[in-house]
Amino acid sequence: MLLKNKAVVRTSVLSKRWQFLWKSVPVSLYFVLPGHDEKKASNFVASTHRELHYWRYCRKIRKLEVIFSFGIEFFAIDVDLWVHFATKIAKVEDFKLEYCLGYEFPQIAYKNTFLKKLVLQYCTLNPTGSVNWSILLSLSFGNVELKEDAIKKYYQVALTWSACNCMMLRAFILWKSAI
Repeated sequence: MLLKNKAVVRTSVLSKRWQFLWKSVPVSLYFVLPGHDEKKASNFVASTHRELHYWRYCRKIRKLEVIFSFGIEFFAIDVDLWVHFATKIAKVEDFKLEYCLGYEFPQIAYKNTFLKKLVLQYCTLNPTGSVNWSILLSLSFGNVELKEDAIKKYYQVALTWSACNCMMLRAFILWKSAI
């Protein structure tokens, strides 16, 4: 049985033999911005970048949750980097992003064969190409803006399970969204 995350880090400091054990322990990461202060938001972004840089070597990040509702005009590129980290680098299975209405979910994230659960809130969804979430089990959109083409694609997913190559989809949830 593997040790808890904190114990693994302590052990790896104490023993060369166990030094890299922490990389094999599955983790869940949560980043939530408290409040709407610009200085806190800047510190939150910098802290999140440092944390994700540290965890990039971990073999398994099961869940990544980012709740950050401050200034699309200031931090959209940073959020793009976090989405890239979740979908391409860390190959996260369970990803939740709650950001700002008007933030366009990046095109690179529409092709992912690792996501099992995706929850998006306060985003704009506008896939320009095909969507491939082949092992996705649960897809939830809340307070999102769906462009006309996106509506067709996601509606087909809900009806046929195969329009976006989501053969295993078990749940499709859409709430309080602008269409």
